[in-house]
Formats: sequence, structure tokens, C-alpha cells
Amino acid sequence: SARASAVTRGLVNLVRVREGTGVLLQRLEEGKFAGFQLAIKLLLIDTDLRNSAREASLGLAELGYGGRVSMAGSIGETVAFRLAQVVEWDGWDRLDREVDERFTKMTPEKVKFATRGLTAVQEDIKRLLALYPKEEVAAAEKLYRSVFLKGTGLATQADTDEDVKDDGGFVSF
Repeated sequence: SARASAVTRGLVNLVRVREGTGVLLQRLEEGKFAGFQLAIKLLLIDTDLRNSAREASLGLAELGYGGRVSMAGSIGETVAFRLAQVVEWDGWDRLDREVDERFTKMTPEKVKFATRGLTAVQEDIKRLLALYPKEEVAAAEKLYRSVFLKGTGLATQADTDEDVKDDGGFVSF
């Protein structure tokens, strides 16, 4: 159904944000700051995070967890807000425009703030995914690995053995 594919797409995108913020945290720890701001912007845009989180949260009702919709929606909004804060923290950059990287220096304070923000995002997404049935989350994680990690050596053989079937909902995440 269209709702089921929207829930799956939303969950896959939440997994993408979780994995992407994990990579960004690692880059911060390693002192690799080039493209950091742009990577967060692209993650937000490419996953259409606000809409993805909303679609996934609305789908909870159809999965029989209507009492969790409001909490899921709230956590999803918080995740998007935290990522926006990391980008716009020092006032030099904004989500809605490109800014020369010379103006988005990663000061020690910005690195601390970004680390705290991305760590909180990871914790929020863990709490958010815990609101969904385990099998739904496992299916989204498998789909994430088979689509986005295919050819990277990070997808398991079992993930890539099964072709991802296009039901009209998985063409564009």
C-alpha cells in the first residue's frame, strides 16, 4: 500500500540519518572538517527528513500503534531541528543557502556543539526507531544496506542476494 511504502521510506531515511550522523561524528573525532556543513545539509535534503519522519510516524497508527504517533512525530521534529542547529549554530551558515566554507570555520566550540548535537540526534533516532515493531525496523535496515551500501563492501551478501522490488514507493528515498 502507499502508506506502507511511506512508512518504509520514512524508516529507511531515519536509518540513513542515523548512519550519516555516525560517519559525521567519526569525521569530527578525526578532525576532518572539510564539507561538514554541506554534508549535513545534503543529508537533510536528500532524506527529506521532516516529511520522512512525519510519514513514518503517521504510519504507526496503521501498524496498530496509534498511541505512539504523537511521540514519534515530536522526536522526528527534534531530530530535524537539532541538525539545523548544528548547521546554523554560529550564524554564518543557513540551511537554505550555500555559504563559502571560509565563513563556516569549525572552531573548537563549534566542534563541541556539533558533537553534542549529532550524538543527541543518534540517541533520538534510537528512541524513535524503538517505537516501531522490530521487524519493520529490521526490514528498513536491510533495505538501507542493500540499496545504499551495495558495492561498498558494507552490505552483507544476504542483503544483496535479494533484489529490491520496486512497488512505486522505493524509487526515490
